[in-house]
Amino acid sequence: MSIIVLGINDGHNAGAALVRDGEVIAAVQEERLCNVKNFSGVPELAIKEVFKIAKIHPHDVNVIAMVSLNRVYAPLKEMPLKVKLFMRLSPLLHGHSFSSFYVKVLHKFRPMQKLNKIFSGLGINNKEIVFIEHHQAHAACAFYSTKHKKALVFTSDGAGDGLSSTVNIGFNNRI
Repeated sequence: MSIIVLGINDGHNAGAALVRDGEVIAAVQEERLCNVKNFSGVPELAIKEVFKIAKIHPHDVNVIAMVSLNRVYAPLKEMPLKVKLFMRLSPLLHGHSFSSFYVKVLHKFRPMQKLNKIFSGLGINNKEIVFIEHHQAHAACAFYSTKHKKALVFTSDGAGDGLSSTVNIGFNNRI
């Protein structure tokens, strides 16, 4: 039986990908479909398109992998007052917005019912949703798409989950 993963980036340059047994079978950026440069948000059009391209039905998906641990889905006005205050004070107190400790705190305020409602509307019901750290997702893509059993994996980009780069060791199918 195949393992099918729907990968979603709902941040800067949002997009969706379908992976079957470790092989990318479809990938689309939302901005290509909605004509909004650097679209951020749940890429609903891209999700529909990857299913169409891959000729896979949403109910065939085993798991949804979302990139980023620190995405906050509620509009600021819906967030608890303490979280709003934290978000405003954090840069002043710590010199940068979200350290790894605060990522864990904010994760608790993610309103999953909003995500589940969007997924349900797309025909993706009752699927496990896992959240993957930004750079871990980059590293996994690089390592698992090779045939190497052992590799040193570097990631580097502008920023993601509070980091701009990481160094990882891939060994025996694990990072």
